Amino acid sequence: TQLLDYLYIHRNYLSVLFNMNHFEEQLFLLIKKLVETRRNNSETELPEDYVAIEIKTASLVGIIMWWIKNGLHFSSDYITNQIYFMYRGQ
Repeated sequence: TQLLDYLYIHRNYLSVLFNMNHFEEQLFLLIKKLVETRRNNSETELPEDYVAIEIKTASLVGIIMWWIKNGLHFSSDYITNQIYFMYRGQ
């Protein structure tokens, strides 16, 4: 939620960032680290067939990139809830 809030607040400046070739790549690396950290800190053992970190990261980055480019009429809270529901199977 905090990352999405930050992006929403600074949405007017994001078009400049998209002109930088490495923005999406850096976002991918940041979110990948977050996913890895959460998994490493998990108290429950994850099943062997759990979604690969790279796949989960790519889906999150795809959603965030779409939201920044085309969906900023949705609030960061709304997008956060949609991501939560998607991963919880709602």
